[in-house]
Amino acid sequence: LVGVEMPVAVLETAFRVSHAFNGWKSPADGPTIAVLCEYDALPEIGHACGHNIIAASGAGAAVSAFLVAKNLLSDSTTKWRLQCLGTPAEEGGAGKQIMIEAGIFDEVDFAFMTHPTHVGSSFVRMMGVESYSFEFTGKAAHAAAEPWNGLNALDAVVNMYQSVALMRQQVRPDARINGMITKAGEAANIIPAFTSAHYMVRSDDDAYLSELLKRIQNIATASALACGCQVSWKPLMKGYRPLKYAPALCALFQKHMERISGESYAPQYGPGMASTDCGNVSQVVPTVHACTKLETEGEKKYGPHTKEFAVATCSKDGLKLMLQSARAVAISVLELAHNADLQKQAKLEFEENKKYF
Repeated sequence: LVGVEMPVAVLETAFRVSHAFNGWKSPADGPTIAVLCEYDALPEIGHACGHNIIAASGAGAAVSAFLVAKNLLSDSTTKWRLQCLGTPAEEGGAGKQIMIEAGIFDEVDFAFMTHPTHVGSSFVRMMGVESYSFEFTGKAAHAAAEPWNGLNALDAVVNMYQSVALMRQQVRPDARINGMITKAGEAANIIPAFTSAHYMVRSDDDAYLSELLKRIQNIATASALACGCQVSWKPLMKGYRPLKYAPALCALFQKHMERISGESYAPQYGPGMASTDCGNVSQVVPTVHACTKLETEGEKKYGPHTKEFAVATCSKDGLKLMLQSARAVAISVLELAHNADLQKQAKLEFEENKKYF
């Protein structure tokens, strides 16, 4: 591959590798298909989200597609461009959104990546997520000698925590709200002057996600007022968008992955499992974010973000899955590049699909 760029989009560890086939010079000549190499790690448990497999399979898919197109499809006159994009900081850093804002996806027509989980599917609903810090400011006082002179910021943050918990009964089942108190005070004999909380709000509906965030912000305001305190909030990360379904592309990957693995990779439309910044990519270009099946050892099975899953990613089964994923993506990319009707179908579905699944 030629045309290596690093760093990309102010991200020191991001990269872009491009190769144009058969005289491709501009988007008017043909599509650009990007294979995403997502990489990150988790504190304490390392590759428990399988980014070692994700990045390696993405690189393998891109190299395989390049070699096949260059050596076995040399008689083809189809003009297209292949890109391999290194997309770091998925675990809360929103690396792909940063790359979107920098214009890296402006000339990308289609994107592919795979992600190991405990299930296999060409499409699994992923929720959008917003992550916010809430900070309450009161007034310190001696808790025994003169508590009446204090304004209790701990009462305010506890009030918020309890009120959000009560709110959950009226929240739709496609949403999740998770929170924790991150600072509760300095000492038991001091009326706390400063406290804070961290909340993550998820939904696979952008509008509903915004509604829930607003309701939580209103709760924070009311909780502060009830205790005579002040409150402020700020985002802790760029928001992640819901994963948008690309039926034709997912069916393409499903066909090849099922043939290679012998497993079912039918799309799943149940409640969202988690969140990913690949959702942001799926909102700007037709995208495959397939979940590939990797089982942990033992009778009890564990999914991503566990130490057991981290071990599985480095096993023989993990290596096998990496190679299968690379093959399936490479073949999908090559078929899409040489099938104008499939490209049109995928783009039409993308424009018509106003929902996320």
